[in-house]
Amino acid sequence: MTKVTSNFDEIKPQDHLCLLYEGHEEWKSAVTDFLKTGLRQNHRCLYISGAYSTTKVKKYLIEAGVAVENKIESEQLILLDKEDSYAQNKEFIPDKMIDFLKKEANRAIADGYDSLRVTGEISWALNYERGKEKIIEYEFKLNQKLFPDYPVIALCRYNLNKFTPEMIKNVIKVHPYIVLNEQVQSNPYYIEPQKFNSQQEEVEQWIENISSFTKLKGRFRTSIKRSQNQLEEKNRKLEQLLYSTSHDLRSPLLNIKGFSEEIKHDFEVVKRLINNQTNNEDKLNYYLEESLPEDIDYILKSVKRMDDLLKELLKLSRITVKDLDKELVNTNQLIQSIKDNFAYQLEEKNVNLTVDQLPDCYGDKKQLKRVFSNLLDNAIKYLNQSGENRIEIKGWNLDKRVVYAVADNGIGIVASEQEEIFDIFTRVTNQASVSGEGIGLALIKEIIDLHQGKIWLESKEKVGSIFFFAIPKLNFWQN
Repeated sequence: MTKVTSNFDEIKPQDHLCLLYEGHEEWKSAVTDFLKTGLRQNHRCLYISGAYSTTKVKKYLIEAGVAVENKIESEQLILLDKEDSYAQNKEFIPDKMIDFLKKEANRAIADGYDSLRVTGEISWALNYERGKEKIIEYEFKLNQKLFPDYPVIALCRYNLNKFTPEMIKNVIKVHPYIVLNEQVQSNPYYIEPQKFNSQQEEVEQWIENISSFTKLKGRFRTSIKRSQNQLEEKNRKLEQLLYSTSHDLRSPLLNIKGFSEEIKHDFEVVKRLINNQTNNEDKLNYYLEESLPEDIDYILKSVKRMDDLLKELLKLSRITVKDLDKELVNTNQLIQSIKDNFAYQLEEKNVNLTVDQLPDCYGDKKQLKRVFSNLLDNAIKYLNQSGENRIEIKGWNLDKRVVYAVADNGIGIVASEQEEIFDIFTRVTNQASVSGEGIGLALIKEIIDLHQGKIWLESKEKVGSIFFFAIPKLNFWQN
């Protein structure tokens, strides 16, 4: 089975590629995929024969699922022998070949195609006078006279068994991209046309290219390390999630099991009472109107708890960085809409909510609304039952970030439990009377993490809590 060269989709007009190959399979894989990709991308594809005939290329394209005859009939695919292009009049003249490609590029655009995609092989030119020099001259002039001004993509094919190492070295120097081991790779040894004939400038270009390559390599290593750290953190969170989920689901499951057994027992008692046909009306009414409904009610409550838990877990699992729709967010307008949603709860708890003038930020408006809503909901839930209830929302700029704070004078969190407050299913001891699944703050932290932000708290038991979070105030890619 032919392997696919992985990144031909990424090349674009004015890219000049060199295929270095040794065996038939390497050649077949690269050429077939190069042409097939071009046909899919509305390019006119021109194949010029060399080591392998046009008949072989047709066969390979058909095997790859290309409707070859239709493509040839429409002239999107053109198959030429070298005598019809490179070697007219049995000689190889680089300037004539470049003129030929210019005309074909113009004709392709006039016919409605986005680019001319050409692949050719000129090892046969070695048999001509000054063959080596003419090959390098041709490749050099392509960079100088064709690619800067014409929408052409070229794949030049070189069989490593037919050229000397010195020749291959020169070939590499005139190609910005190399196809090697079924990968299109940027070439750090490429020499720009204006520097090609100066040894000093060639060395400077190599040093510049190697320096750029080293920087990219460093960034790649940093990216790999970051990905490894992220994977380790995700695995840690997954392990914690599995443990916590199994623990939190066990309680309602035990309730369901226990009360199901109660129902089974009550059902047997009811059957006996009915079968005895004695004066058991009071007992029967007790089981039918009190005991059984109570058992069923406990089961339904346990099922609801499990359902709520799974819904919150689903919310948490669905948030990924790819889903964020970032924009410049007017935070004052956002908070006003949240206040409107909480109007009843604020009035019911007699809460004095004050909101400062808040700075804008850069983030996902929908997810940030979820963050503020969760923090405000928690602040309302955990207020003191007596005295004046106060909640305050503040914000300020800090370098390239904006910091927001949601403060309350509620029951607070004991110091020993503050470190785990953002872990999933965490319910602190002095808040056990408040309903919830212990997922809200874990959800908030996940959202803030995806915004490349940070969240933390300051809290004192019986005094209150302040939740802070910081996120970018601008897109980091903007100047």
